[in-house]
Amino acid sequence: MIRKKLFVILLIVILTISLSDLVYAEKHIQLALFSPTQLVPEDESVRGIRINLIYGKNTDLTGLDWGIVNHLTGSATGM
Repeated sequence: MIRKKLFVILLIVILTISLSDLVYAEKHIQLALFSPTQLVPEDESVRGIRINLIYGKNTDLTGLDWGIVNHLTGSATGM
């Protein structure tokens, strides 16, 4: 029951961020298998959640960074 509620909340958050991405043209979600196989190109920043399954590369990050190898060429603010 708790897993189902957590899944629904997570889905709502992801959809809200995705829709706001269309309005504000910011990159809020980064999913990467390995660079350059990723949603947001290497030369762009991410403001939100960055999930790198193997390796991901971006310029700046503001938000949550999770993965095996996380590479930034700029600055990071967050966790």
